Amino acid sequence: AVVGLVRCGENPSAPYLRKAFDWLKGRQHVAGSYGESTLSYSDRGYAGVGVATASQTAWALLALQEGGAKTAANARAAARTLVKEIVTNGRWSDPSTVGTGHPGIVYMNYPSYPYAFPLIALARYARRLGLEPMPAVSLLGRGPATPTD
Repeated sequence: AVVGLVRCGENPSAPYLRKAFDWLKGRQHVAGSYGESTLSYSDRGYAGVGVATASQTAWALLALQEGGAKTAANARAAARTLVKEIVTNGRWSDPSTVGTGHPGIVYMNYPSYPYAFPLIALARYARRLGLEPMPAVSLLGRGPATPTD
């Protein structure tokens, strides 16, 4: 919601958006990642609390980018976490459920989430920093793609 509101012209300094950014900043893990378990649907005390997932870290990174200078350090930490995970492990993962069909009844895992959302978030982050786009295969350590790949 934060991304959509800011992109539609809402001021990131508006009190309700500052509150959202502050909430995200307060839920960031020391390593820069984010996570939340399905327990948050039955107990609000679990909101923003849980094992780190690539998808949830990417979603937070997308929102944090809209906060400007006040959220830049948190966005950088989230981006570094995602880059470190792909470089270290060769892939991103969501070790817990991130999809909700009906809270408390149906939860889903989407195999593409831990790949699609980190790529989207990091591409937007790189663009904001003025970095040139990088072929996805470079992230995977294979070097640039060639017509024979």
